[in-house]
Amino acid sequence: MNILFIALGMSTLLIFLFKRDWLFKKYQFLVLLSANLLLFVLGNLLADNFKLATALKMSLISQLIFLTLVFVFKSIYKRNPVDTFWTMDMSLMKDGVFNFIFWVLGITVPAGLVFTGVI
Repeated sequence: MNILFIALGMSTLLIFLFKRDWLFKKYQFLVLLSANLLLFVLGNLLADNFKLATALKMSLISQLIFLTLVFVFKSIYKRNPVDTFWTMDMSLMKDGVFNFIFWVLGITVPAGLVFTGVI
């Protein structure tokens, strides 16, 4: 059960990895936001009964971090960041930096907030 909680808690990161375009389309983003809000509430309700149920809260925090980083990226470069995993194009360095920052902040900040009891 704990592995399921962790996988659901990392759902935003998994979507970022495999289906990034869902995070840029308004309808899919709102559906994901609704699902993450539901997981956040469920994480609060199940926290007393299951040890790692608090991991369900991580996906909402990751999505809000993504939204903030995309807002900053769009305000600077006037476009969406692209996936740079399989490319060696040096002109996409700023996109690679965006991806790196999201991976670092998208994992450490939610995990730190959730597992220390801040949220």
